[in-house]
Amino acid sequence: MDLVLMGGKGRLLVKAKRSRREISQRSRDEFILSLSETCNVSLSAERAGVALSTVYKIRQRDAAFAGAWQRGRDANLWTGWRRVLAAGAMPSPLRLGSELPSLAAPPASGR
Repeated sequence: MDLVLMGGKGRLLVKAKRSRREISQRSRDEFILSLSETCNVSLSAERAGVALSTVYKIRQRDAAFAGAWQRGRDANLWTGWRRVLAAGAMPSPLRLGSELPSLAAPPASGR
């Protein structure tokens, strides 16, 4: 059970359960680390032991978490593109104004 210190309305600080709408810093870190490795939000939430809806709600409320989320996804996407480019699997980039390659099948050879 994850306890936090809470107070308010003139009361003393007491140990209380963390709100279901919040997650611990450890769970946040696990989620962001998993997201940067997999770029999969559902899997990352599961690995962190947090409901998928919770991470989306926290992203809406917490700008720092949203920024970490974006940096984690960007890191994964950039790593993926570097691997693709290093493998030579991508054609050279198109230049503005150049014609797009045709996706149509080549014409059948006539007899």
